[in-house]
Amino acid sequence: MMKDENTIREFLSEGANLSKSFAEKILANMQSEEKSNMVFNLTQVEFDFKEKQATISYFIIDDSYPDLVLSFDELGKLLNSRF
Repeated sequence: MMKDENTIREFLSEGANLSKSFAEKILANMQSEEKSNMVFNLTQVEFDFKEKQATISYFIIDDSYPDLVLSFDELGKLLNSRF
């Protein structure tokens, strides 16, 4: 297992499941550039609109849950792969 897989798994699960509605809000935010930070149960997504990157952070400090930096394209593919 890659080190960042724990962070991805927690982000996508968000309790029961990352809902399609939340995924759509994240994707829409990448286009609208409205919010620089979106907070969920155990993770948050910080958007760098200039660099077109998002950082996914798990709220518990643990080396097995490192921050994950994805391009907007990678994040979009990850979210779209869920639905």
